[in-house]
Order: sequence, then structure tokens, then C-alpha cells
Amino acid sequence: MDPSPDCGSFIDGFSFVDLGGSAFAQAAVHLGGQDDTGSDWSGMEALLSYSGDGAHKTVEAIRKLVLRCPTGVDMDGNQVQFGVVDGAGVGDESLTVTARATKKGDTHLSDNDVSIIRRDNVLITVADYDDTVTGSSQQLAAVTKLADGKFTSR
Repeated sequence: MDPSPDCGSFIDGFSFVDLGGSAFAQAAVHLGGQDDTGSDWSGMEALLSYSGDGAHKTVEAIRKLVLRCPTGVDMDGNQVQFGVVDGAGVGDESLTVTARATKKGDTHLSDNDVSIIRRDNVLITVADYDDTVTGSSQQLAAVTKLADGKFTSR
């Protein structure tokens, strides 16, 4: 695994989850629907499997990347702030990476978060692409817990 991934790893979407490309198996699915208020929600779920302690090392590398790269600029020139907060509280480790985009003049554009759960040598990730929600959404928390439940019931 690359110990110092480029800060641009955040900007191109989900690729930061597998920083070093060391996952030996991956599967992803796009999600969508309406929440209990009738608002549309969209996201993505992915499972990444690692050998040895690769999943744990990836979680550590993600935390370090967020600390080293708290801001960035997206493809449209908008400022993006990144953060990491405690995750869903399930699995061996869990965290949520947050991304807040603003235009010049501090006009809020979007919030896109990725919840990451590590169970043994597997990462379960759920991304929230709901640009209208401020902060980690209830939908993301609910979908993350469902994804973890499905994984553990296999």
C-alpha cells in the first residue's frame, strides 16, 4: 500500500477507499430511493476484501489522509473540506469521511459522505451522494447499518 497517497485521491470519488490498490476482491452497487419524507436519496455500497491486515492498514491510511489533506479543489474549482468522524459503531472499526463543497463566496453546494466499516479483512463502504443533506444523513446511517447486517448474516 502506498504510505502517502496523493491528496487528489479524495476528489475522484470512491478510489480513496482502496488507497494502495491492495484489495484482492471488490463488488459495488448503486443505491437509490426515497426517504421517509419523500426526498430522493442516492448512494453506493462496496465491499472490498484484503489479505492479512490490509483492511486495517487501509482504515489507518484513510484517517491519515484526511488529517494530511483537510481541503481540496474539485473538478469545477469548488473548495472541498474533508473530515473524519466516528462511524456507525459496528464492526471492528468504523468511521465516516465527510466532504463539504462550497463555491467562492462560501455558497454551500453539497455534502457527500462515505461510511466505512471494517470486519476482519473486509471493508464495507456506503457513500451518500445526497447533495441536499447537511452532514451525515440519517439515510446514510440507516443504509450503513443495513449493509453491515446483511454482511454479518451471510
